[in-house]
Amino acid sequence: MPAAGTILIVDDDRDLLSALRDLLDAAGWTVVAAPSADAALAAAKAHRVDVILTDILMPGTDGPAFSAMLRADAALASIPVLFMTGSLRHARALEGEVVISKPFDVSRLLDLLGTKLPTR
Repeated sequence: MPAAGTILIVDDDRDLLSALRDLLDAAGWTVVAAPSADAALAAAKAHRVDVILTDILMPGTDGPAFSAMLRADAALASIPVLFMTGSLRHARALEGEVVISKPFDVSRLLDLLGTKLPTR
């Protein structure tokens, strides 16, 4: 199986972060994981990231604010961002963005990630 690309996963739930890391690693992704938006911003600058999967609700800087920080940095602005949430209300607030609900269907998640990979 060819490498799927490099994904940055951002979530304050360390159990979910670990499970996603294992799942995506098994699916061929190179995985970089971060437990907060601040750590994720540093990781995005340090690694060549193809796509970011971030939780919407996190302590401190939330997912939408993290996405805005990425968009403000010319070197990171083009990285596709997918949001995940357990809150339908928060998903609706991000109209126009790709949002996947937790708990999510693994096949759907992998399909969404595949459509967000830039062509090389």
